[in-house]
Amino acid sequence: MENASRALMMAASVLLAVLIIGALVFMFNNLSNLKQTEADSEAAEKLAEYNKQMETFNRDLYGSEILSLANLVIDYNIRQAEQKGYTPVTFEVTVNNSDDTDAMIPNKKYNQYEILEAFNALSDAVDAYDDINSDDNDTVIKIGEGHKAITKTARQINSMTTTQLKELLREYGPTYSDFPKKSESFESTIESAYNDAVEVWLDEKEQQIRELANQESKLRTELQTFKNTKFEITNIKYNQYNGRIERMIYKQKEV
Repeated sequence: MENASRALMMAASVLLAVLIIGALVFMFNNLSNLKQTEADSEAAEKLAEYNKQMETFNRDLYGSEILSLANLVIDYNIRQAEQKGYTPVTFEVTVNNSDDTDAMIPNKKYNQYEILEAFNALSDAVDAYDDINSDDNDTVIKIGEGHKAITKTARQINSMTTTQLKELLREYGPTYSDFPKKSESFESTIESAYNDAVEVWLDEKEQQIRELANQESKLRTELQTFKNTKFEITNIKYNQYNGRIERMIYKQKEV
């Protein structure tokens, strides 16, 4: 009788343990399902937010807005398409801004990466002309070995009159020792030879600075022109099952 009681107690204990384990497994599964549901809901909300943002670009855009859309498409394709298997968004923009073959954003079709790369390269080129500490001789004027560099940007110099520029160059220009005390070209006094040589140097340096400033002005104009250029949307495609945007195609509007 005592053995039977013990057997019943053991069986009850085992049954209780099984029930407890079953309850824990049930709770764990419910919790996992809840977490997955929350994750799915968050992902769906994120997708809806992306689609809502892209929908705001379903219109004619300025160049600056084209850049914003390109960044959004890249972010969506990385976070949602590559990582979660959703259909990536196809983006394309056609630029027909100028017949200038030297333009840094030439006439062609671009995807989202290409248009950002071209614009950033142009922006960096413009910024280089504002860096007065640059060692790049293509963007700053150096006054020769041992002399200070002109501490004016090309844009500032380009706004100066010839008289103002010559005064600036005289301030940072060559010293007396930079010129020979005797010269076949100048048979007058040493002082006269120096003055004549300075004038020649000033004329050469002025031309160099003007060319540099004009190049900077050209790049800055191209940058601003692209930002302010209008692009029209020529094709937009939605997924037939979930309604998400899959393709956005733009081309520059004819003026």
